[in-house]
Amino acid sequence: KPCYGYRAKKYRHPNPVKAEKGITKTRLEPDGKQASTVTLIAKWRYHEQLGFDTIAERLNADLTEHPPPVPNGGKRTRGAWSKSSVADVLKNPKYTGYQVYNRRARRSRNGANNPPEKWVWSAEPAHEPLIPKWMFDELTARRESKRGSRDGAGENPHPATKRTSLLRGRVLCVCQRRMLGHRHRGQ
Repeated sequence: KPCYGYRAKKYRHPNPVKAEKGITKTRLEPDGKQASTVTLIAKWRYHEQLGFDTIAERLNADLTEHPPPVPNGGKRTRGAWSKSSVADVLKNPKYTGYQVYNRRARRSRNGANNPPEKWVWSAEPAHEPLIPKWMFDELTARRESKRGSRDGAGENPHPATKRTSLLRGRVLCVCQRRMLGHRHRGQ
């Protein structure tokens, strides 16, 4: 199944022997509203620096214009955008138009993800990009330099939240890790 935003277009195999056997090749091509939704997600994340939850809320406001992804099998479908589905779109290098190999370690037991430095990119784009490569690289760098997906320093809407810090996500240690607020004896 092609990733969200694309559809697989079958065409005749260029090798005549394989074409006689009925073997076809497929190529990804943009899929209308889904393709424009992927581009919009990237623009919101890059230009407005919105969090995954905020982007999902905006997309869920008009599901006819921004149809949600349907998982393989269709049994787990929610019929709406979620934080994880937005994150999956932004983490997938396929949207740059390039083929990317070695994203997952084959020899590990659980197929762990390889770091982006170990990925192997095709020399030329294989299909039409929905997110420019430079934007994808910038979003990946931002994601690796800062943790969390919530936009702003406002209050966390989760009911179990007891307190928030005004400097949330803004103060960094010299090692480039985010520093956390800590209460000591009520202060």
